[in-house]
Amino acid sequence: MKKTQLIVHTKNYMDMLAQGIDPISKKKIETDSVVLQPRMQKCFAFVAEVFDELIKNNGFIALDPEDANRYEVVEKKSSFSLSEEQIHRISVSSKPITPNAFLNHINRVVDGKRMEKLSSKSMNAWLLSQGFITESKEPTTINRTIRRPSNRSSEIGIQEQESVDPKTGELKKQMVFTLQAQAYLLAHLDDIAACQQRSD
Repeated sequence: MKKTQLIVHTKNYMDMLAQGIDPISKKKIETDSVVLQPRMQKCFAFVAEVFDELIKNNGFIALDPEDANRYEVVEKKSSFSLSEEQIHRISVSSKPITPNAFLNHINRVVDGKRMEKLSSKSMNAWLLSQGFITESKEPTTINRTIRRPSNRSSEIGIQEQESVDPKTGELKKQMVFTLQAQAYLLAHLDDIAACQQRSD
């Protein structure tokens, strides 16, 4: 017998005992039985109520009524990993796009409720480990990390372009991925994902 069936069975027994009925014979229990004591019948009724709540809530019960809506069960997300079919669904851009825009294209095919999304930290760590980008600290009010294409970046199509900051009007350089770079990174997505798993 499954555990759920046992709980239902036990709940029915508790209901009958709370009503002064012998759950085996289905007859009224003798008046001098300890089972008919008011405190005992309250206990049976309470246990039946608890089992009823367990059945309705798939095995979960709030120990304090005030806590009933305070907690929720959060399933652990699986590590980032895409199938070949999912990789083929990722949009690529014929025009050079920023690393963040490329990550957004990748993460659109990820079910964020069940799986971790690919992080920019992981992609940057992998690009750095392969020698395709460089990192340096910029001495500003906040120690900001600047990433730039390395001497090898042209091998896979990573470029640097100038763009105007819409807020300040300042001319800035930004790293972009050409179509060639996007295709290369998608072909090495498993390696990048492995880099993310090591950092978790």
